[in-house]
Amino acid sequence: MQKPFFSIIVPIYNVENYIEKCLRSIDRQTYKKFEVLVIDDGSLDNSGTIAKTFCHSKNNFFYFKKKNSGLAGARNYGFLRARGSYILYIDSDDFIENRLLEDAYKILKKSNFDFLNFGFDFVDEKGKSFKQFSRFKHSIVYGKNIFKKALTEDQIYSVAWNKIYSKDFLLKHKIQFPSIRFNEDSYYSKIVSRFSTNAVFMSGVYYHALIRNSSLSRNLNVECFLITNNLVKLEESDFKLSQLPKIFRYLFHSHVLRIFSRLLMTSSYRMKNYNDFLLCFDFAKNSNFFIYAKDKNVTKFLPLKNKILVYLCNYPFLLRFIAKILDTLKIRPY
Repeated sequence: MQKPFFSIIVPIYNVENYIEKCLRSIDRQTYKKFEVLVIDDGSLDNSGTIAKTFCHSKNNFFYFKKKNSGLAGARNYGFLRARGSYILYIDSDDFIENRLLEDAYKILKKSNFDFLNFGFDFVDEKGKSFKQFSRFKHSIVYGKNIFKKALTEDQIYSVAWNKIYSKDFLLKHKIQFPSIRFNEDSYYSKIVSRFSTNAVFMSGVYYHALIRNSSLSRNLNVECFLITNNLVKLEESDFKLSQLPKIFRYLFHSHVLRIFSRLLMTSSYRMKNYNDFLLCFDFAKNSNFFIYAKDKNVTKFLPLKNKILVYLCNYPFLLRFIAKILDTLKIRPY
């Protein structure tokens, strides 16, 4: 086929109940100059069969099977085989609106952008939308402001799937997903922002992210904290903070506070073993969480609700007690 403008990479692993809906939403795009690389990461259910059958009925869908290595490895595998000028990553249990590619093409054909951000929402298994991120304050952001926005999660969110990336930009800066199985999206969205010179925004809900009980993102354990601890060290090295003004180190430390306080809050809901729950605070301590929490140069970049959460993380028993009450009232952070 002719060289596509977009390459869409869809890793799959044990998603037999969702993969066809995902692929059909891509196939229904009103703009047609795209290819889809479906990467079967060693599925143990019927996902591979469903995806392979679907791909064989289309001339721009391509099925690949590989040994299981996790979401990051599957995405990197697809990227190395992509031929399009722009790259999208779509999770296999999510689905997209028909005009995503057409509306993005209208923007990207006029100017070269390192990446494009588009709006999204979260939906439950019944299709009900319960949280939207659909309006952007800016149309274009330049230079170091992009990285600042990513570190503070101001309109540049810590997910890989609400963005469209210039392949040339990714190749120039040798950007790939880290070989980890947790929080890889946070790393990717921020390292893209670190080296980007221009980013464009497209308001509207174009992507529907499914929240399901069995998804990997909901299976939180002590190992997730160990991985995040190592991830923070990797970020500190790869972001080359020493080459930036001092304010970016404070911004990075505020990012560490955000990521660990959210994990600690979520663990207070999900972890049944109290000793495991307490162990998570040790990993946060090893990432200097409690040192950064005392630095006003760092905490000033946090919204009030994040400051309160960081404060509560000093008191594990209180945090868990509050979580139990809120959970009883069916008030949950996820």
